[in-house]
Amino acid sequence: ETVDGLGRVDGNNGGDDGPDLGNFGDAATLISTIQGEGLASGLVNQQVVIEGVVVGDFQPGLDGFYVQEEASDSDGNGLTSEGIFVYAPGAVDVKAGDKVRVAGTVDEFFDQTQIDTVTGILVDDSQSYLADVASTPVVVENTADALERYEGMLVTFPETLTVTENFDLGRFGEAVLSSSGLQFQGTQVAAPGADALAVAAANQLNRIILDDSNSSQNPDPVAYPGFELSADNSLRSGATVTD
Repeated sequence: ETVDGLGRVDGNNGGDDGPDLGNFGDAATLISTIQGEGLASGLVNQQVVIEGVVVGDFQPGLDGFYVQEEASDSDGNGLTSEGIFVYAPGAVDVKAGDKVRVAGTVDEFFDQTQIDTVTGILVDDSQSYLADVASTPVVVENTADALERYEGMLVTFPETLTVTENFDLGRFGEAVLSSSGLQFQGTQVAAPGADALAVAAANQLNRIILDDSNSSQNPDPVAYPGFELSADNSLRSGATVTD
């Protein structure tokens, strides 16, 4: 149901047992409050209403979308994320730039804070609101929990990243990017034992996975590079990407 660019729908459970969805501008729980400074939310299993801008639409691939708080509502704390994933299979279709209010329950799924058991979504698709959120520059840092503070957020990687693994590119549409150049097995550059294990551990802390958000195997076409993977347009280990 759509009225003047606003769509109000029941969520994936089709019920009305969640918190009052309200209207845009009404009180809502800040995403940064839900995320907190730790690895897991302190509000797990609590029902909340959030309001923000869709910064990543992964329907139906991941059965949900990412929402980020408007920059004007940021808590100014660099240790708390301003983004969150909304798991809502079969819910109203959204796109990047839409403003949304979502009512649902805070959950942790494979160490990712998300909103699920969605009971309502309000959508304003009358214009793009992407200018209301900030794209945060991120450096792949050498600490185990460094990226937690950016979970679910719109980010850019200004540094040059190197393709260091493409084993799963054809099957799962994934490529591993490294901030430390082309990575080698620990025993290639250090003696077996503690030294080689230290190299392997450092490698793990300096890489991210570029994923096509397609949950099926052997996708056709393969997303990278540029949805044109072929013998003449390959993505080889050692290739670099910027911005």
